[in-house]
Amino acid sequence: MIDKGIIFAFVERWHRDTNSFHLPIGEMMITLDNVSSLLHISITGAFFSVSVFNKDECVDILAELLGVSHGVAYAEFNVTRTTTVRYSWLLDVYHQRCREQHWQMAARAFMLFLVGCTLFSDKTALAYLYDNLQKASIHQTRTVSGLSPSYVEDYPRALKWKPKRDKVLVLPFRKALDEIDVDDVCWTPYGEHQLKRPFEDVSLFRGWIR
Repeated sequence: MIDKGIIFAFVERWHRDTNSFHLPIGEMMITLDNVSSLLHISITGAFFSVSVFNKDECVDILAELLGVSHGVAYAEFNVTRTTTVRYSWLLDVYHQRCREQHWQMAARAFMLFLVGCTLFSDKTALAYLYDNLQKASIHQTRTVSGLSPSYVEDYPRALKWKPKRDKVLVLPFRKALDEIDVDDVCWTPYGEHQLKRPFEDVSLFRGWIR
């Protein structure tokens, strides 16, 4: 269950120019360490760059990994007029591979669909999240995009704020944030988990993320 009250209370304190939460104790923000520890996404090393393939190579890849015929792959490229495929096409391939019990190919089609339309299509995750928090901080905005609920949902530290009723209660969270003190903040929230996801110095970076 996502508590909208605590999300709204934090969004109210998000500053669009600094990409940070403005609290009485100072500025706080979602860091690369949060991304690494919560999502287990690598934040170090070389950027992943995709090789450029021509249409024939892309058709061969789809045939090998998803089990579609060359004719079906070429037909999809003719529809999109590029070497990309539609999400609806991927879903059709997924269901067809499931019916045929070709589970590895079905899993590949599902993962392509999941990554393509759910996990920040063509975006850098943290920059995408910051951009959507900017939009969410505007009064007329009614939803928060991206994975931001991951930072307050289903984690033990968030349970202390779990409401007893289903109503959206913003005032208690707003008051708690207004009265927050340095001693109320857990500055090292991941503890023993850092044995698996160690703290990286790059998490201390403060600047523009492209």
